[in-house]
Amino acid sequence: MSGSSSISMETLEEFTAALAEKTSIPGGGAAAGSALAHGAGLGGMVTSFSLGKKSLLDHQEMLGSISGELDRIRVRGLELADADAAAFAALAATWTEEPKASIEKQIETIRNAITPPLDIVTEAGTAADALARLVGRSNRRLVSDLAIAAGFVALAAEAAAWNVEMNLDALRALPGEDASIDLESADLQRMVETIRSMCDRIVLACRTAPAQPMTD
Repeated sequence: MSGSSSISMETLEEFTAALAEKTSIPGGGAAAGSALAHGAGLGGMVTSFSLGKKSLLDHQEMLGSISGELDRIRVRGLELADADAAAFAALAATWTEEPKASIEKQIETIRNAITPPLDIVTEAGTAADALARLVGRSNRRLVSDLAIAAGFVALAAEAAAWNVEMNLDALRALPGEDASIDLESADLQRMVETIRSMCDRIVLACRTAPAQPMTD
């Protein structure tokens, strides 16, 4: 990815080739956003093959709602992939500035770099909840796609969390560190564990009881 190009406008070949280059942009955060978009996209396919199906008439309103939500998350995932790349570029620039950027400026750019991956984690949680509602209420011929969607969503959350943690570590290295950073890290890990647990439950349900809706 170069210049002002957007990940959403690139081919998969262009994007993965850019990931493989000796450059930090795009990197893991962009890949996390892409994984979220893949998961939401696959979930959207499940709803597309479920809407209008006679055996699922009782779930059409729910399916329509989830379809719209997953489509929003799919688009948002790619937006966050771009946002992560831009935020990291700004952060990297502070490391090479002469004279060196002030502590306040470093903190600001690090905080800005935390926002996109943290948003990816949050959106992954929303996506996981939506996918869970599809178990037993969607076209069972697409149960493998539903399970794969859950896998992508869990991956997105875990990958994005790595970027958040790396930036929290950068904050810890600056003067004025306080206990709130450790609290942020703990909250993040709880979020990711909740998402991973939900996605694992979705995969297990798809494998063992695809006709049964998941219980809370």
